[in-house]
Amino acid sequence: MVGTFIGVRVDDSLLEKIDGIGLPRAEVLRLALHKFLELPWEVPSSEAELDARIDSHILQFYQDKAVALKSVSQSNKTDRDLLVLRAIRDHLEGMDPDLNPPTVPEIVEETGISEIEVGLVLKRHGIRKTRRVINGRRARYILPDQLSTIISALEGD
Repeated sequence: MVGTFIGVRVDDSLLEKIDGIGLPRAEVLRLALHKFLELPWEVPSSEAELDARIDSHILQFYQDKAVALKSVSQSNKTDRDLLVLRAIRDHLEGMDPDLNPPTVPEIVEETGISEIEVGLVLKRHGIRKTRRVINGRRARYILPDQLSTIISALEGD
């Protein structure tokens, strides 16, 4: 038989019902998958044909799902990029020299985007964070020298 083995743990009541059918357990599970995946009801001529049908339906299901998820994540990614870049730009352009430049946690608080995602946006656009002690506070700041990089990234999007 051609195919891939998948182990499935079932509870005792389900196992009793499967055993009561009178077919091998693997065959019962194949037929259940066949029904679940809404394959045509004609009986395949061999187990290999059944396995191939199931595999093709599973593959198609996940390919469709992957395409949908990829398009959603890409559209959200650019929205997040713009939101993060604009927040940093606004901090740096209106920055009072007596105030600290923005840090990633401040941008996270302002935008509501996770710290990891903010870091990925910065990395994607080549924006550096610099570890400094400013006004007695040690942090990784996004310094005003990064403003030109941020503006060019915003103009590019």
